[in-house]
Amino acid sequence: MYYYISDLHFNHKLMIEGDNPQRSCYKTVEEMNEDLINNWNNVVTDGDDIFVLGDVVFSNGIDLAKRLKGHKHLIVGNHDYKRVFNTKTPIDKEPVRKDNEFTSLFETISLYQTVTDGDYHIFLCHYPVALWPGKDKNNYNSYHFFGHIHSDRGDCYKYMLSQDKAFNVCVDVIGPKPLTAKEIIEHPEWQNLDNPREFKPKG
Repeated sequence: MYYYISDLHFNHKLMIEGDNPQRSCYKTVEEMNEDLINNWNNVVTDGDDIFVLGDVVFSNGIDLAKRLKGHKHLIVGNHDYKRVFNTKTPIDKEPVRKDNEFTSLFETISLYQTVTDGDYHIFLCHYPVALWPGKDKNNYNSYHFFGHIHSDRGDCYKYMLSQDKAFNVCVDVIGPKPLTAKEIIEHPEWQNLDNPREFKPKG
């Protein structure tokens, strides 16, 4: 079975303190971490493949990611980039080093990827893409799963919402557990932030 999710942001305190209504139910970042792990492991088995569309951990959260079941495949997000590539960006003040402990968690790592999942051809990228491979082919069952924008309601959200085969798979949109392609595609109403999925942390 294939599963998909994006923008877990383990250990990222801003996720529960900022303008993020879906995660405001968590009283602490530790509660958020544990709920995301429990939801993941209640769905994903050790034999499943799961595609994580970026931004896995923030700060020292690698030990949390080690607890996640399944064959994990990373589509690199902006918060993963420095851990994956030994590259310094113009805003980095300190030296950047590849994090081998982080990269060892994943069986594959890519900036983008197209997967065939049953009848679906899905272009995976952390960032929303306006024209993804196969989009303009009427006879090609092509979809695009993305993350990055969380529950932001800006112009990008409005445009992607107008694309009937593009789906935001951020935790803040699809909920705190990984979903199958069928679950995501058959519930386009979950993409509308006027009626967001409710988070109910496990007590």
